[in-house]
Amino acid sequence: MSNNTGLVPSNGHRIQGRSSESFIDAREVLSKLELEGDEVFLDAGCGDGHVSFLAREVMDSDAVIYALDNY
Repeated sequence: MSNNTGLVPSNGHRIQGRSSESFIDAREVLSKLELEGDEVFLDAGCGDGHVSFLAREVMDSDAVIYALDNY
């Protein structure tokens, strides 16, 4: 039995379950990481990837961003 809710997050990616976008302020989380912009960033359990997309906005072109999810 699938737990697919049929919801589509604001970035348009279909997700298997509930997106954390509705209850985690990804901008606040990223600001607390104090990223310098050129790090390697891993979004483990990324779901729809909304945190990864925001990380791409705040990091520079030297950054490497991995988004990993089992779906």
